[in-house]
Amino acid sequence: MAIAVPESSDAPAPPKPVVRRHARRVSVAMAGGSTVAVGVLLIPLPGPGTLIILAGLSILGREFPMARRAADKGKGWVGAAVGGARRGAGRVGDRFRR
Repeated sequence: MAIAVPESSDAPAPPKPVVRRHARRVSVAMAGGSTVAVGVLLIPLPGPGTLIILAGLSILGREFPMARRAADKGKGWVGAAVGGARRGAGRVGDRFRR
């Protein structure tokens, strides 16, 4: 038993994969770009500007390989800075123990 589907339907056609891909790319670009812009504005102000920029680059990196490479490089720099701060803090603490 077959069900007949009318030719003209009031329901809109589902979006094509190309349209979805472009919509996703545009939405990722808008979200990541605005996050990076907020991070840049927070650099001179008290706040985690650099971390917000890295978060924005990570969002952009979901669709754009160049942003992913920049985020990976930034994460490496942050890791090195945190490691250096931890090592330096230990040395400063040793000076005051004497």
